Amino acid sequence: MNSFDRLAVQQLDKQSVVYKKIIHNQPQEGWIRLVRSVLSMPASYLSKKLKISQPTLVGLEKSEKERTITLASLDKIAKEINCKLVYGFVPKESYEAFIKKAELKAATEAVERVQKTMSLEDQGLTDKQKVDQINLILEEIKSQPLKKLWK
Repeated sequence: MNSFDRLAVQQLDKQSVVYKKIIHNQPQEGWIRLVRSVLSMPASYLSKKLKISQPTLVGLEKSEKERTITLASLDKIAKEINCKLVYGFVPKESYEAFIKKAELKAATEAVERVQKTMSLEDQGLTDKQKVDQINLILEEIKSQPLKKLWK
C-alpha cells in the first residue's frame, strides 16, 4: 500500500470514529418516530406537510424500524422536520484492520496453494517455513498498490 493509499485509509478511519458514536445510540423506534415524539408533532401534521396520508406516514415509520425504508423517503422526511439525512458506512473495527486481515488472508492462501502442490511431491513446508513464507509474501503484498489486494 503506497503512502497515498495509507493516508486515505487513515483519514477514512478518522472520520468513521464520529459515526461509531452515533450507531450505539440508534433509537429503537426509528428517527422519524423519535423526532416526532420529542417535538410532540402529531402524525397528522407531518403527513400533511409531506402530502401523504397518515397511514402512509405510520407505514414509513414502521419501514424505518424494519430497515426497509428508502433513503429518498428518509431524506424527504428529514427536510420536513428541519434535519439533514446522514448516510455512511461505519467499519466494525477500522478500515486499516480490515486491510491487514485481507493482506494476511491473501498471503496465507498463496502459501497454502503452493503447500498443496509441494506436499503432493513430498516436499511440504515445515510450520516455521510456512510462517516465514507468509511473512515474505505479506511484505510483498504490502508494497503493492492497495487495489491489487482485491484481485
